Amino acid sequence: MPSDTAPSGTADRPALVHGGPLDHPIARHVTLADALSHAAAHSGERGFVFVDAQGHETRWTYRELHEAARRAAALLQAQGHASGSRIVLRLGDPRGFALALWTCILGGYAAVPTADTGPLPSEPEAVQALGASLQALDPAVLIVPAAQAAQAVALKDRHGWSRLAVLTPEQLLEAPPAPPDAAPQGAPGDTVALIFPTSGSTGTPKPVTQTGTAILSMCAGSAQMNGFDAEDVFLNWMPLEHVGAVVFLHLLPVCVQAEQVHVEHRRVRERMLGWLDLLTRHKASVTWVPSHVFNIVAKAVEQGETGAWDLRALRFLVNAGESISSDFAHKFALQLQRYGLRADAIRPAFGMSETCSGITWASALQVHDERYVDLGAPIPGAALRIVGADGQLLCERQVGQLQVQGPSVTRGYYRAARDEKFLSDGWFDTGDRGFLHQGRLHLTDREGDAIEIDGTQLHGYELEAAIEALPGVLAGHVAVCSVLHAGRATLAAFYCGDPTRAETAALQAHVEAVLAGLAPQVPRIVVALAPHELPRTSIGKIQRKVLRRRLERAPQAAGTAVRSTEVSG
Repeated sequence: MPSDTAPSGTADRPALVHGGPLDHPIARHVTLADALSHAAAHSGERGFVFVDAQGHETRWTYRELHEAARRAAALLQAQGHASGSRIVLRLGDPRGFALALWTCILGGYAAVPTADTGPLPSEPEAVQALGASLQALDPAVLIVPAAQAAQAVALKDRHGWSRLAVLTPEQLLEAPPAPPDAAPQGAPGDTVALIFPTSGSTGTPKPVTQTGTAILSMCAGSAQMNGFDAEDVFLNWMPLEHVGAVVFLHLLPVCVQAEQVHVEHRRVRERMLGWLDLLTRHKASVTWVPSHVFNIVAKAVEQGETGAWDLRALRFLVNAGESISSDFAHKFALQLQRYGLRADAIRPAFGMSETCSGITWASALQVHDERYVDLGAPIPGAALRIVGADGQLLCERQVGQLQVQGPSVTRGYYRAARDEKFLSDGWFDTGDRGFLHQGRLHLTDREGDAIEIDGTQLHGYELEAAIEALPGVLAGHVAVCSVLHAGRATLAAFYCGDPTRAETAALQAHVEAVLAGLAPQVPRIVVALAPHELPRTSIGKIQRKVLRRRLERAPQAAGTAVRSTEVSG
């Protein structure tokens, strides 16, 4: 496909779409603190179910959370931490995270969710990196699990981070009652409420700031568009430092006073079919899944895995933030329809930290020209447009740069000069490429993952699906990207074979044959990996940029087995 033209010709309709006026009660909240206060007063016994890594469940009503967070916020204020200070949350336990987050919101602090990857670092290089990130954020408080508190204090003292206070969720929970005259009220809606430490395309940290008003706008627009209300049950197993987990699966259900279930990530990651058990047990209506899990679950069910699953309540299954394989999603839907999964349950979407999670939502899984997944229209209050390299507005079904606008779009990166992504006319350039069709978004290149070699354009997710279909390849363990190999642009395929099968060389030859059939005119390199060698983000997405760097730096050390095929051109 030419880079500037989508399939099915062109259209005269401008590639510009608005989501319509925002008119939902959530938008009338002045602050996020108001949303929790309202839920505490009017939601009865609704609130949270927290599921830890061992499967133990704890319940908290919104009223109980509100009271605990008020006490904890008053404690921080009594300790002298000024409103507006940054507080880093390094917590994997959903209950401790929720308490720490709302302590920040009620106290008027900017919460900075970060990944809890286990013990704090001890190697000099890792400690230096941690110190640099803390210096960049200049937080007043670091909240860590009790098991890490002593190590955090020792690191702080050893490296001169004297201004940093270290607290645990247990200390917040044990805070004494707040005097009426010291009860926290939260920060004004236009102040920064959350900072998401994402990385830019160069790997340089670019902490995304979001205000309470921006977050409320996203919640209001998404609720208005999709009919979310107090009858829904949201279930999340995404790590809570992720924008989708914090905003869409936690703050939004607070705003609509819905029940929400949060499962420690390891509980599902170690057994993916356990996710279906949880959906059944809690009669969840809204949840999230990364693209690679579609094939893992579908393949397991296809091969005979069964359960007492009842998915009739599930009406909104989100997949967003990555290129989506429609083949895997359709296969997943087909295998699970026997357990009551609705035909329209899968809802592809587009969102990022810079848009407070979802800014488009699809009404069902639909594919344009048998290739491009429909990611839906913008939420009320937001707008999308597609522009060419010269910045001029294109027409529908012409491929160009995706730009977004609306109250949920970030105002900027923390302590950074104005980025070139923020345009003078108020639009934000996402860095993604796509087209509009009938006012709905379709992406062709997610965050620069398009592959073009010697003039041939390829779609990585299509190649990945073909490789994963091979017997002996582990589902969810394939990545394809372009690399610079032997001074030439080359197609690289990384895969993991089933360790219970012995035909390693034959499987690698089959992978090479698939690539030769789909991309015969480009040089290729096939890399076999052990599952632990496949780098992933905290939510399980394969890190193709890491694989590319590894292969370019040391080809023979990139995996268990490397096989390259040169093509004369």
